[in-house]
Amino acid sequence: MTIVELLEAQHRELDGWFDAINDAADIERARTMFRDVSTKLLARMRAEHAVVYPRIAFACKLRDEVSRATQEHERIEAGINALRLAAMDPEEWRVAVCVLQQRVADHAAAERWSLFSLAEIVMSHEDLCRIADDYRALESAGSVLAATSITYEPAPIERAQLRVVTPARAQSGPASASSRAAASTAAT
Repeated sequence: MTIVELLEAQHRELDGWFDAINDAADIERARTMFRDVSTKLLARMRAEHAVVYPRIAFACKLRDEVSRATQEHERIEAGINALRLAAMDPEEWRVAVCVLQQRVADHAAAERWSLFSLAEIVMSHEDLCRIADDYRALESAGSVLAATSITYEPAPIERAQLRVVTPARAQSGPASASSRAAASTAAT
């Protein structure tokens, strides 16, 4: 299987997973499914960055197109982080999932036409298969790292842990700058 065939199959799979998240009646079940799907998506994007994009950029002279694809990945990752960490009500969260699903689908279509169509012309079948093998190896290792390196829920903060810090009253006039400088020097 070539990298193009593999990524297209994965994009279809992702779309199905997003549909399952959207169809989940229970919001907690949907959020749990999203954690799993987003971990896989992050691992895949990182494997693309490390293995696929550099080789296609070099072989096909598509530096600008790869740069755009990388920027799209950054926007997708920002959307994932917002869904994982932002305090959203269930309806707002579901809408954000749909927006992310569309962003991923748009990226997949752009990738297909701006990168993969030329890669299939310029690169040999064997090269595209080697890239797929290398991608699979990195993707599986990346899944473990993506799962363990990301905080899904913010830690609860106990009221007793909160401390209000108020700045000292600012003095006016030229003495205030020298007073602040002296205080800064004394503190160090």
